[in-house]
Amino acid sequence: MRLIVLALALALTFAACEGGVPTPTPPPQPLNVAEMKYRVMDELGRPWFCDPDFYPIARADERELAQQRFGEVQKDPTVFAAILTHLKMPAAPSYTPDQQLALYREWKTLNALELQPMSFGSPTQLGASDFAYLATRDGSSGERVDGRVSADGRVTVLSLPGARDEHRHAGRRARGAGPARGRRRMDDR
Repeated sequence: MRLIVLALALALTFAACEGGVPTPTPPPQPLNVAEMKYRVMDELGRPWFCDPDFYPIARADERELAQQRFGEVQKDPTVFAAILTHLKMPAAPSYTPDQQLALYREWKTLNALELQPMSFGSPTQLGASDFAYLATRDGSSGERVDGRVSADGRVTVLSLPGARDEHRHAGRRARGAGPARGRRRMDDR
């Protein structure tokens, strides 16, 4: 009897290993808006923008502003989670003033990069979006970059910077007023 039970158990084990139905891989989840912005920044550079806390004049201490506005930073849980992930910071019931400042700065940076939905999608889950901004890698100068980011995180550059923009033009160009002089399209090469 024990031999029959053992043989049956072995047969079932081998049948499960060999004849099992393969489980299909689920499709990847589309990125949310904040994650799409981070994909753009990781590939092309952070936005070079006039920080509203300092421009045109400093209004208060940035650390104090971070603490005052921290509720706004946490207001959108999807954006807040993306910021935490980007900063490699765990979710916590409270944050130190230094952590609040870091989270606030990232929140301002994300807000400086605008994505324009192409033709479909909801405000939090877009199919593909266009962007146009001044990108900086070193913080001292910016280059105009126009492109598109898809919901799966693919970044496509639609135009290349022709020349470095000066900071005094950052506000006008960042809002999309006119092309940067000398800018070329990818197909003009």
